Amino acid sequence: MGRVGLAPELDVREGYAARAVHGESDYSGVESPSNGSFLTLPSHAASVLRRRYADLVLAMDVKTGQVERLLHVGSGEGGLLALVNSQLEVEAVGMEPMLAWAEVANDQGHVTLDIVPELSDGGERYDVVCEHHLINRLPEPRRHLRFLRRLLTDDGVLVLEVPNLLHAPRPLAGGYLSPLRPHLFTARSLRTMCERAGFRVMHLEEGTELRAICRPLRATESRSRELPVGAGSEAVFHAVRCNDMRIRLKRVMADKGPTPEVLRVAIRAYDLCTWAPGRADLAIEIAASLECVGRWDEAASWLRRSLLDRKDPDVACMAIRCEAVAKATRSSQQGASELLGPDLGERVANVARARMQVN
Repeated sequence: MGRVGLAPELDVREGYAARAVHGESDYSGVESPSNGSFLTLPSHAASVLRRRYADLVLAMDVKTGQVERLLHVGSGEGGLLALVNSQLEVEAVGMEPMLAWAEVANDQGHVTLDIVPELSDGGERYDVVCEHHLINRLPEPRRHLRFLRRLLTDDGVLVLEVPNLLHAPRPLAGGYLSPLRPHLFTARSLRTMCERAGFRVMHLEEGTELRAICRPLRATESRSRELPVGAGSEAVFHAVRCNDMRIRLKRVMADKGPTPEVLRVAIRAYDLCTWAPGRADLAIEIAASLECVGRWDEAASWLRRSLLDRKDPDVACMAIRCEAVAKATRSSQQGASELLGPDLGERVANVARARMQVN
């Protein structure tokens, strides 16, 4: 788990307030593959809500027994509450200490309490409790999880979403890890913390975020004494270092394009990278930049290099498509249209850009 020193005055409420610096979620601004900038897009906000709603549905399927009450901790202006209330027959309640956000949610008819779990008396219990991009901002995340445990029924489930240290959207040295975001987690450290706080992790999905579904340990269960399987310290070091390098390279190539000077820098970074997964990611970024300017043969070559370090069927498929587009481009325009259709090049480029954004 990445961590920086906390300012002495940073308490629980200020941890909640820190979300206002970047919006409700660290990923309300997404990195655009076309220009390397961070944009706030309504379509992205909607996709985030859909994904979080899908996580809740999965949690409800995992839970034994009926779900009657749901609590969203750090519910903001009530976007997820609105979606839940419109789709599910459950009592959905928000918990949001930022009064301005809580008032908006209440005005829209979504019951929102202006307190935090640490100050709750624990009298109310819920079948599902969910929380997104919050514990990484709090001074004592494990203690916070124990308070969430008090809010759950005995067979309740907890849904957590936090940034993934191994896939940070910005370089850590550029301020992503800061007193306003003092904790970042790997899958292993998140699982360990949940287990030590009295939960059993039933489902954990890794990507740009870590999304976990947990249940409280039963009275007959004991906490695991073994560390969960996951990336060790050396792998974390290499992953963070290479991810920072990848982001910087992506921004330069998005800004300047794959010019000879930029490609020399990119190839130098690739040659200096000694960690195979990191080299694979750098090769994919170079390929994505080349695809955007229609240099299909070179893009395919870099995708093939990526496959030398990490087998990935999606990347292999993209390499084959790039080679097909390159072959069609060398043919007559009519032959290309007959072989692949007039819009394939642009469609393949769009798919590539989307895949590069996910990676």
